[in-house]
Amino acid sequence: MSVTIDIEGECWTMVSCYAPEVGCDDDKLSFWRDLDSVVQGIEDGERIVIAGDINGHVGWRGVGYEGVHGGHGIGNVNQEGIAILDFATAYEMKLVNTKFTKIPNHLVTYNSGGHQSLIDYIMVQKKFVKEAIDCKTLPLEQVTGQHRTLVMKMKIRERRKRWEKVSRKVRWWKLKDRNIREEFQAEMDRILDGVAFEDEEGQKDIFRIAAERDKKSKDIGQVVTVKSEDGRILMDEEDI
Repeated sequence: MSVTIDIEGECWTMVSCYAPEVGCDDDKLSFWRDLDSVVQGIEDGERIVIAGDINGHVGWRGVGYEGVHGGHGIGNVNQEGIAILDFATAYEMKLVNTKFTKIPNHLVTYNSGGHQSLIDYIMVQKKFVKEAIDCKTLPLEQVTGQHRTLVMKMKIRERRKRWEKVSRKVRWWKLKDRNIREEFQAEMDRILDGVAFEDEEGQKDIFRIAAERDKKSKDIGQVVTVKSEDGRILMDEEDI
């Protein structure tokens, strides 16, 4: 099951999953295919959180998988755990509940008949794993008779505002100063080979010409297009 929500202007896709128990090989293959399909269907740029009972032991250190294993697990790795580590590696995700140093009671997610293990996981993309500030089980709160509640705490960074570039305003009011006006007129005379500035009409001409020059400096002077063999303008990057 997956759900997409908006948090602080960003899309988060939360995936809840349950993997078949050890020994159900055909069901396991089907589970990983389905999970692959779900993750591949998520839009680029969205944040992904995968959580659930994935029924695998990733070991206490995750030797060879240091990029996805946080180094704080329980017991030895098994074949199902390797499948979890391979999946996390393929999608550049990290097992958050192996990231933090915890007492065993806060690492164990499954407890039955005196047998304790870590088979429930929360995975997030590596580039966002720093925002996870804690992850542990709550021993006194159990989802079922054997599984403990696994929680993750994240500190979501506020998105930086993108400042748009604003064109500098033309400071027309400065022309009210006689010295600046005369300097401006001299420069315009040099450029325009002499335009009257003394009378009112001449001043209007100067303002008009200056405004047109300013506008031309901002407008696109040339548009370049790419056309196909049949003369059609190509607009999509893939076609170009």
